[in-house]
Amino acid sequence: MQTILASQQIKADVYPNGIDLERFERAGKKETQAFLKSHELEKNKVVLFVGRVVKEKNLDIFIDSAPAILKSVPDFKFVIIGKGPAEDYYKTKIKEKGVRTASNSSAMSPMRTCRFAYSSASAFAFASFFDTQGLVAVEALACGTPIVGAKTLSDGTH
Repeated sequence: MQTILASQQIKADVYPNGIDLERFERAGKKETQAFLKSHELEKNKVVLFVGRVVKEKNLDIFIDSAPAILKSVPDFKFVIIGKGPAEDYYKTKIKEKGVRTASNSSAMSPMRTCRFAYSSASAFAFASFFDTQGLVAVEALACGTPIVGAKTLSDGTH
């Protein structure tokens, strides 16, 4: 970003937004099993989203693909940790598509549970096309969780 700004004669200082990777190291098996059990997920493959629940995060992509995923992975559940103005929109869409989600997932406290949620997930969902930092992706990777992302083609389709 600094290079782009400099090309437009805008001076910018860069300040790292460091993530404490030790805080997000992979949780142990006992901790992840306890997390899954406490959220009634112990028999499920979890695809996790963490972040603000807004349309710009493009959760539609994962919700729309969930019925196809359920055909090959019947124990799949989509877990959303976060709050935002699009919660009602996504709750309605999830219900319409028949997507299995974790109970009270939006009520989970990200600061207390993210490490365990990341470590317990089979995959982390990252569908935003223009996230400028994507810190949640780094956090998920620090916990050893693979990321599933959306692909934007050169013609702008997804």
